[in-house]
Amino acid sequence: MYEFKNLWTSERISRLNTPPISVMGLNVMEQINEDEWIIGSFSGLYIWNKTFETYYDALNNNIEAQSYGLPFSNNQVSGLVFYNNEQTILFDYNNGASTIESKNGFIKMPDKYKTRPMSLWNLSLEIHTGRIVTFLGIMTLLIPCILGITIIIIIIILISGWKISKLKCFIRSATSYIKKVYK
Repeated sequence: MYEFKNLWTSERISRLNTPPISVMGLNVMEQINEDEWIIGSFSGLYIWNKTFETYYDALNNNIEAQSYGLPFSNNQVSGLVFYNNEQTILFDYNNGASTIESKNGFIKMPDKYKTRPMSLWNLSLEIHTGRIVTFLGIMTLLIPCILGITIIIIIIILISGWKISKLKCFIRSATSYIKKVYK
């Protein structure tokens, strides 16, 4: 993580001991006091003291953060809301909304909506985020790479096919021109 003294300078100060941040970036960055910040990402939720350059896991009160093999932790924080200075609502990517104080669900889903089919918007979101293929386990992480390579190959095939068709068209017109000239 880097810090800038002000918005008008390009000089940046590197912070060495910072909380782990997922490749998806920061989702929560809230200043608690002059020295402490709440930092949240798909790697977890942390209280970071930027003066002493220390941090701890805010959900488990661990001084040392755990290291995970995957780029995400078990607490994939996607948002945090402080409600009336009484309740802190944590939005987790997998578990939805819950209050930190009691670990209960935020709002219970009404029974009549539990049996409804998935909306098209939610299906699109599941496809976009890759959660629709989570049954593949760790292989799920390869899906973006495979799709990217496939798209590049398709583009190369389309461009080369277009060039070949243009070349054939040129050869046909050149051949017909030569036949006309030498008749």
